[in-house]
Amino acid sequence: MVLEDGGVSRPRAGEKRRNLLYAHLISLVVLANESGAIAYPRRLHMPDIVRQLIFTLGVHGSATSSDLVAASGREKAQISRGIKALSEGRLIDRPTTRGAITLNAAGERVLDDVLRIARERNVALCEGISDAELDRFMAMTSALIDRASAIFIADEKVSSVDLADRSMLHHPPAAGAPVMKPMPEGSALQHFVLPWLQSLMTYLRRSGDNLFLREVGMSIFEWRVLSQIEENQPVNLSQLIALLTRDKSQVARMVKKLTMAGQIERVDEGRANVSLTLTEAGRASYERICTIGEQRDSFMFADYAPEERAFYIAMMARLTGNARLMLEREKAAQADDLRRDGPGCAPSPAVAQPDVALLQAENARLRKELTEALRENAELRGSREESK
Repeated sequence: MVLEDGGVSRPRAGEKRRNLLYAHLISLVVLANESGAIAYPRRLHMPDIVRQLIFTLGVHGSATSSDLVAASGREKAQISRGIKALSEGRLIDRPTTRGAITLNAAGERVLDDVLRIARERNVALCEGISDAELDRFMAMTSALIDRASAIFIADEKVSSVDLADRSMLHHPPAAGAPVMKPMPEGSALQHFVLPWLQSLMTYLRRSGDNLFLREVGMSIFEWRVLSQIEENQPVNLSQLIALLTRDKSQVARMVKKLTMAGQIERVDEGRANVSLTLTEAGRASYERICTIGEQRDSFMFADYAPEERAFYIAMMARLTGNARLMLEREKAAQADDLRRDGPGCAPSPAVAQPDVALLQAENARLRKELTEALRENAELRGSREESK
């Protein structure tokens, strides 16, 4: 199994030798985003979606909300909330509701701050990689985004699939399917690696949601839970949450769902934790989804020779190693800041206003999750009392 830092581990019992593109993307992008979540707030004050929109508008000059959805691969609702935050922060100009959006003078000043940090991070991410290697890698990434976005658009149009067509993993991409790239051709910022990889991962995730649901009746998150349990056994709930880098309540609910579906077996290790393994049905689902993932990778790399595909995966491993070092450095810098300034030190108020709308939405989401968790706890207490 290829490790995220480019090394090779010895196979363990239950470990599968999988080298899927999406798995590499998740490891790399999650590490890079974690370091960014420390780096940007240390010098700016804005949510990730706001920063991404400012960056995209800055490099493209102007864009409609539909363009921003295509460029980011995010859901329309997320983009709408981000645009609202930018508008409330008076960072954009938009003559009409559906018209093109541009950064105003205040937005341009914020963009300068974002780009300065982004350039530093891009240099660190690409450390040890030659210009020739980076050019080759970025050209392949651009082509893979074209293919992944075309797959997603084609699959979105097929809302119901006959059982006879279930063997067709993908519907043929439409020629010239529209997709807005993270960076325009010829842009001085075209070698910013992370925006391209984020777009590729997002399109693969969204098409994967359709694909896995259609083929095995599972979401891509369910697949991630099964794969992390299978490939890291023995694993407990706390370790699984760390591996998935998702909210504790989300992981706990998914484990409960998959346990009730007969995919996961829970072995109690006391009140604080539980050991998780896959049942025979869970291992069968894991094998089926991995096979589909391998077939999807073959579809994605159909235009490339095996050595080109190997080069791309090897580059992903090198970038992931650099992303891990970036995260370690940011954590160390954050710790230094806390020792110097104390935990009460307030972040820079550079873009305080756009934060409000998204924080309200996040609070609403957390309140909903808390309500669901309380309801589940009540149900569990009721079932225990009945059993007594």
